[in-house]
Amino acid sequence: MSQRILSLAALTVLELSPPEMVEVAARAGYSHVGLRLEPATPQEHHFPLVADADLRRQTFERLRDTGIKVLDVEILRLKPETRVADFDALLAVAENGFNTLFDGDSTTQIIVDDRTLLISGGVELTAETLPEQIRVGLAGEPNPDTTSLRPGILLVPRSSKAGCRAWI
Repeated sequence: MSQRILSLAALTVLELSPPEMVEVAARAGYSHVGLRLEPATPQEHHFPLVADADLRRQTFERLRDTGIKVLDVEILRLKPETRVADFDALLAVAENGFNTLFDGDSTTQIIVDDRTLLISGGVELTAETLPEQIRVGLAGEPNPDTTSLRPGILLVPRSSKAGCRAWI
């Protein structure tokens, strides 16, 4: 029998730094955390995980030491004036988190208007340079089967308007 995922959501403990959040999740019996990389509002207390390399190091060390995994990262707001290039630093941190979480590679795809951004290992790629398996995986449909030995898993947000997918 597989163990259920129980994730501590960032919104419930906004006063905790990301390393503290991981520690609290571990002590409380959670298996995962959701990290907020960007504030939802200008008034929200924020820990600069994207800009602060030491804070990222501490967070990844706590993830490693506790076995807690990252279930989700927040917040990318897609608006008509959105410039995908503005997300580069945030996506690089999220990508590193995916690599830490899954002990392997992941490829994140974001589509805004007519532009497709592909990032793997913190490096922007083109569709032509992706291995066939990843290209097919990103183009596929989510599959609820999480137990078979498939070559990867497609993560897609519930909103089809987001234009964001990750192949892990």
